[in-house]
Amino acid sequence: MIGSFDVGGAERQMAELIRGLPQDEFRAHLLVKSHTAYYLDEINPFLASFHSLDEASFGFADIWRFRKILCEIKPSLVHGFGSAPCHFAALSRLLGIPKFVIINGSLRDSPRESSLSLKLESKLLSLYDNVVANSRAGLRSYGQDGRIGRHVIYNGFDLTRIPSESHEDARSKLGFPAEKFVVTMAARLSARKDYRTFISTAAKLLSNNQQFLFNIAGEGECRAELESFSRSLNLGPEQVSFLGPCKNIEEVFLASDAVVNLSAPWHGEGIANVIAEAMACGRPVIASSGGGTDEIISDGINGFLIPCGDSTALAEKLLTLKNDASLRERLVKAARSSIEGKFGYSRMLEEYLTLYRKLLGGNKQNGVQKLKDEN
Repeated sequence: MIGSFDVGGAERQMAELIRGLPQDEFRAHLLVKSHTAYYLDEINPFLASFHSLDEASFGFADIWRFRKILCEIKPSLVHGFGSAPCHFAALSRLLGIPKFVIINGSLRDSPRESSLSLKLESKLLSLYDNVVANSRAGLRSYGQDGRIGRHVIYNGFDLTRIPSESHEDARSKLGFPAEKFVVTMAARLSARKDYRTFISTAAKLLSNNQQFLFNIAGEGECRAELESFSRSLNLGPEQVSFLGPCKNIEEVFLASDAVVNLSAPWHGEGIANVIAEAMACGRPVIASSGGGTDEIISDGINGFLIPCGDSTALAEKLLTLKNDASLRERLVKAARSSIEGKFGYSRMLEEYLTLYRKLLGGNKQNGVQKLKDEN
């Protein structure tokens, strides 16, 4: 279960997990709040059923709609990729649904600052027998680290998603100037991402060196504000380009020379998918330190970490990468090794399968026999 089925790290991870489930052992049903066709066509052949509430936001009455769907499916296990779906499933089970195992898989960030919502969510998480986070930092932020039934399963990147074309061909196809060092930041244009530092860094470097192009890939509620901020610094589209939502993000990374992921000081990342995607595509990554980012990037070894909001540090790192091809090659080689091992798709899939089988126990075997009988 998930909220929206739009572009995002949780959606991508869920889609890849569904695609990899052994169909002679598991039957997957998908329940969403609202959906687009972004990943649905990709995983539809692997679904036993698909259910959408077709709503922009959850309401209290949706508990009964959840209950009706779950009564129809009679699941052995419910895996939620968002906090609201998990809580609704838990309430539905209290209302008389046949018993099923719940995995709360909503921990995909690691807030740096305490808040009322963080404290409330931490209390609610403590009511679940099984919680999965995509970073150790996430478990710590929500007070779950060290508790029984708490698991860290890192996002896994499927290397088959990397385009087969060369860096030069991808660059030519997308129209990126051959003479410029292309820097891309890809994420939702929201307050959680520090695009202002990215744009400020562009202004700082371009005032002295015009051989840079800064790309912003994504859409969001802060776009108009960020475009205005860019114009206020006298930056034109040939200097800072707003690409909008990119379905071909791997190709954009492949055509870039470096990828940046900056977080607001109060927002702690889990494991940002764009970091793994860029590393897998052979691009050096510079990211804000803290949270789960420190679990995927080792500073100076497979990428660079900088303090939040530090445009000077970002400018220095970009100039260093631009002027040192051997450093770029060394970072990229180490980054690719990280993705192939600790953050690979097959590793992620096997860890989830191990967890599912452990939690289902004998019920899983009964389910396998039932599927064989039905077939």
